[in-house]
Amino acid sequence: MNSNRRVILAFLLITGAIAVGTFGYMIIEDYTFFEGFYMSVITLTTVGFGEVKPLSDAGRGFTTFYILLGFGSLAVAGHAIAESLLEKVFSGKSGLKKMRKKYRH
Repeated sequence: MNSNRRVILAFLLITGAIAVGTFGYMIIEDYTFFEGFYMSVITLTTVGFGEVKPLSDAGRGFTTFYILLGFGSLAVAGHAIAESLLEKVFSGKSGLKKMRKKYRH
């Protein structure tokens, strides 16, 4: 898989995780779209400012699941992005190797 595809896949994975969280909170806790989105982002990024509204037991269970899903998604996405960047550096596509060659001559 080329590096651009990995970055796109990472972006889609994070976007998908946010969508799961947003709609999960909307369905389980009857949050508005914005409240669900906000809760998803603060949970996924582990900022944790606090709940928009108190969570039910089902909401707490979903949040636990969502934290694990989000952590896994961010780990996979971070790996894909790092791998893509390293591939560019070591393959010479980043311009670094070209610049070094230019100054060696």
